[in-house]
Amino acid sequence: MADADFRAAVLMATALLTPRAATREDTARPRRLRVTGVLIVAPFLVACVCVADWIFAAVRPATRDQIWLWYTATHFNGLHEVQLGFLLLSAATIAIAARGRFEFRCEVALVVEFAAYCLGTKIWPPTGDQMTWYQNAATPNVSLSEPLADVVHKIPFWLTGDLEAVRLVSPIFGVAAMIAGIALSRRLSSILGLPRWPLLAGLVASPLPFWYVTGYVENTFLAVPFIMLGLWFACGATSGSLHQRRRVVGSASMFVLAGLFHAGFMLLAVGLGAWFLLREVGSPWGRLKDVAAAVGAAVATGAVVIGGVALLPVRLAPGNSQGGYDGQLLVPFAPRADDPIFRFVFVSHAHLIEFSNIVVHAMPALVLAVPVLLILAVMRKTSASVIPADAVGRSVLLLLSCVSLAYFAFAAVWGFDLGPVGDLDLMLTMDIAFVFATVVTAARLLQRHPVVLGALLLLSGATQFAFYAMKIADVWVR
Repeated sequence: MADADFRAAVLMATALLTPRAATREDTARPRRLRVTGVLIVAPFLVACVCVADWIFAAVRPATRDQIWLWYTATHFNGLHEVQLGFLLLSAATIAIAARGRFEFRCEVALVVEFAAYCLGTKIWPPTGDQMTWYQNAATPNVSLSEPLADVVHKIPFWLTGDLEAVRLVSPIFGVAAMIAGIALSRRLSSILGLPRWPLLAGLVASPLPFWYVTGYVENTFLAVPFIMLGLWFACGATSGSLHQRRRVVGSASMFVLAGLFHAGFMLLAVGLGAWFLLREVGSPWGRLKDVAAAVGAAVATGAVVIGGVALLPVRLAPGNSQGGYDGQLLVPFAPRADDPIFRFVFVSHAHLIEFSNIVVHAMPALVLAVPVLLILAVMRKTSASVIPADAVGRSVLLLLSCVSLAYFAFAAVWGFDLGPVGDLDLMLTMDIAFVFATVVTAARLLQRHPVVLGALLLLSGATQFAFYAMKIADVWVR
């Protein structure tokens, strides 16, 4: 018996040590894994550059006040009781979910709490672009660049004949965004093997809830539920199941619907298309067919929506309902003396500071912490906690990274006419993929330290609410 065991051990060792001819698949796989790994951490490499720029700007008095976090710390005047109440109530609900009990009931409670706060904002006057829609609901004009944003604000008026009904759009879409966010959190948690509570906390601590519970809703926020549903469908297209093509079509359609609320969201669909080609599911030919199906679905969705709007008693008009400001869509490459709102040129330091603010304020405490955690993981040779071992997990993280990078491209080149006060909604609504990518990465790196993770999430939420409270107050004063 001992001799047989010895011979079996020798044969096993020989088989392991004997070199075999490397196949094309053997040589291609490590290269592909390296590319996937680099793309997964790419958003956080961008965040490292942004944090370094923050440090450089903070040591210079001339640029210090341009850092949003510094501005918050030096001008903080307290949270509004509505925002503070929602933040504390949500934190208590998520703390119960973190105990691993009543998770479904906690998700229902979050939706109910959010709906109550959103409906409570009807006592405040309409703000932001919603004021324009409030005034234009009775007119037949619909903008060609954002038709759904106009139509959804006209429908309540058509149904009731009362302009006050237009203000229900914000609570309805806010609740829809929360439900879609919870569904996406569930799918990510299931695929990546993570607890649900960090993803729920990340959803609450993101920039989105604050705007809904204050009633400051513009067309970009109406697109958020569709982006979340698009990511939900795409996450389901990683299993290689028979329903994968349907999920590809569903994700492309959702992204196009988001783009029909604001055309800038169409750029996120580029990141989605890149992910279809790069993900580790199916054959190259199968991935090309997925891209073709996605393009066909996108074109069909756009044609059906525009055709449907054309059949309504409205008049399609070029441009947008709010009108342009300087006619410059992108950040200019040279100073413009004739532009009264010109602020900086492309790739200037002022431009980099604004871009850094946008990136970091997706989740302030976590975005500052994750690069440090990644460096520690590499030094401790525990990078496996960052890049999942299974292809499905890697594909999901790659999805979030590709859409995040598309968002970074938009934030870097788009000319925000009104700056960080008037254009915060446009700067910080397309970042939902980056929010989830940051939370997922932090949750994987801090699996053994849930208290630290919870503290970072709570600090991110408090920072967001404090900063936006001051900025919204500025808008209300104006």
